[in-house]
Amino acid sequence: DYDSSIIRAASDENKNIIVYVHIWWPTCPKITRFNYDGKICQGFINSNCKKCLLHSFESRSVIGKLIKMGLTIFLTNNRIHKKMQNRINLLKKDNVKIAVLSPYMKDYFVSYGIPQEKIKIVPNGISFKGLASNNTFREKIVCYYGGESKIKGFEIFFKIAEIVKANYPDIR
Repeated sequence: DYDSSIIRAASDENKNIIVYVHIWWPTCPKITRFNYDGKICQGFINSNCKKCLLHSFESRSVIGKLIKMGLTIFLTNNRIHKKMQNRINLLKKDNVKIAVLSPYMKDYFVSYGIPQEKIKIVPNGISFKGLASNNTFREKIVCYYGGESKIKGFEIFFKIAEIVKANYPDIR
């Protein structure tokens, strides 16, 4: 798995490594927040990953249909869950330290058995504390920064924007 190769290489070389871990990489084979039915994925434990993966694979070509048929036979939840558990186990190695974005992410990984002392929170954001203001009016604009895909939450942004606009009419 290319995502885990750097961790394996560091272990093989007896090197310490700090890994920035996106919350879904070790717990969802699609690396997304959403199941096939649009509900939020809670990770591979107790999930029907096979059904979700097969729903996400759509093709009209004969080759695509043959590939899906092969996946239907080859994929099992047991295989998928074992692969995902192997990703979690890599993060448990002694030489691995983990950087996450929030306390929620830290708690999430701890719930998968990763010791909390291995995990540090490094917020990904901007602190405006200490920035000077000349009290001039500045237009407030909220925007979405990410791919235009369901996986990235593009559709959700519009729902959020409507709520923000209704509550804060001066924000564009």
